[in-house]
Amino acid sequence: MINPEKLKTKSAYEKALADYLVENASETLQERINASDKTIAGCGRYIIEEARKRAKGASALAMTDAEVFGLVLHYFEEDSIKESEVGKVTAKVKTSKAVQEETKPEPEPAPKPEPEPKPEPKPRKGILENQISIFDLAGAEA
Repeated sequence: MINPEKLKTKSAYEKALADYLVENASETLQERINASDKTIAGCGRYIIEEARKRAKGASALAMTDAEVFGLVLHYFEEDSIKESEVGKVTAKVKTSKAVQEETKPEPEPAPKPEPEPKPEPKPRKGILENQISIFDLAGAEA
């Protein structure tokens, strides 16, 4: 089991990385993670740096989930990657919709408002209540 201190996260992005490690890291990799000074935050910075290298100056880059999670495993498996060597970066990261939905709590359904009572029809102008209509008389004689 991975030490919970190693799995501390500050964003949905880091949480997705930590969840992946918990579900997919072998026992050997878990031991390596616990023995190293590497963190999820450092892993996140490493992935962003690698994405910048791949973009080669472009303003955007798309990576599949498999590529990102492959970098997660590589970061923790590779001893030559040191936590201190990975610089702090700032970037906007969008996670896949599936990951976002998994991390969002389900909203409670809103109570249905009660229907408003229908107003009583207003009497038409010029017609008195209980007044006989010539149309009523024509139907009664027939």
